[in-house]
Amino acid sequence: MTPALRKYHMTIWFALALILPSFFVATIIAIPKPQSDPQFRSFQSEALSTVLFTAHSDQFIIKLRTDGPAQAKQIEVILIKSVSVPEALVYLSCGQSEKILLGKLSSKETHRFPLDTLKSFDNCEIEFFDPFNNIVFDKISL
Repeated sequence: MTPALRKYHMTIWFALALILPSFFVATIIAIPKPQSDPQFRSFQSEALSTVLFTAHSDQFIIKLRTDGPAQAKQIEVILIKSVSVPEALVYLSCGQSEKILLGKLSSKETHRFPLDTLKSFDNCEIEFFDPFNNIVFDKISL
């Protein structure tokens, strides 16, 4: 490399050493901040006012809730400890009728499932199903 090229090469590298960090800082500043959408609502519904029935197991507390005037019903599943399966599906079965899929459980928290179609809870059971192993790992009678 000739002395003129060495000088030109050194000048370019010094300029890049000064310009590149300022570009990095400018891009970090230009990243937009996440904004919450006011129209987005959580899929978790609010708890209804009156508890009609409570059942317990080692892993779960089940509460049957209702709202007085509207007669809306919901099942509340409270996880006492984390579920040992990767995914758990919650089914409601009453008598000889077919099972109704209420939803799935995730982490250790409270889950509420609305019950719009069911009128009576005679001989009903909540089943917790593991779809990967194809087994019912817990069953609670209401």
